[in-house]
Amino acid sequence: MSEEEMWSYVEEWYKRGVDFQVRVKRWSLPVSAHSRSKGRQFWNVYAFIYPKHRLWDSFEGTDMFQPAASALPLHCGPSFLQYNIGRAGKVESLQVGSDYNHLGDERFSHYKTREDAWEVFQDAEELFAYLSTNPEDTNTEKEEQ
Repeated sequence: MSEEEMWSYVEEWYKRGVDFQVRVKRWSLPVSAHSRSKGRQFWNVYAFIYPKHRLWDSFEGTDMFQPAASALPLHCGPSFLQYNIGRAGKVESLQVGSDYNHLGDERFSHYKTREDAWEVFQDAEELFAYLSTNPEDTNTEKEEQ
């Protein structure tokens, strides 16, 4: 195994909305002897939902299959749910997402670029639109500061 193949690598893209953000993450892991037919790439899409978001109160506890998480448009449903605690010891965000490592997802493990993984980004855009939907205000995209 070459020195390069022994390193892991992480790349992230994110898009911010009002009281949330959507993040796409690609993990490139070292070659594994037990899964040579699988690629080294692992893709995830996450929503970070902040306390003022309209869906915040819909979530209860850490069950990733709860109705609020299952309602999100995520690839094969949620596979991750975590409350993120800030330095003051308070919950600052809820992170809920999905991976592209299910039966039938092998093609994603070979996608190394955003262009290759266009389906992942299409799903992220759908999640962003879902989280942006606000019956009282249709202008929910936040300007970069």
